[in-house]
Amino acid sequence: MFSPVTARDEFLNILDRRIPDRRSTVIIGPRTIIPQGSSEPVSCRIVRSVDEYGTTWSPDCSWADGSAVVEVTQTVDLNKPPAEFDLEAFAAKTATIHNEIRAPVAP
Repeated sequence: MFSPVTARDEFLNILDRRIPDRRSTVIIGPRTIIPQGSSEPVSCRIVRSVDEYGTTWSPDCSWADGSAVVEVTQTVDLNKPPAEFDLEAFAAKTATIHNEIRAPVAP
């Protein structure tokens, strides 16, 4: 039986391991957020990555349903601390993207 949650979790694990020389650590989250005006949750987190060039951080939100497993990320001002990033607002943007690209599931 297909589980969207399991599929999303495995997808994120794969993404976290995609660059062998980069060490990634979730520093905030994951948080399940149901954005205002949406009935479906997204999972959001902030990940710190360390590689030969230094340390960065980035937010991502993801969802999975019967038709897709998706991660949305965005660039950030690395001079600001991760704790100042508004995950709720980013979750709302992610929900908008989700609604715009949603493919109807065949009966």
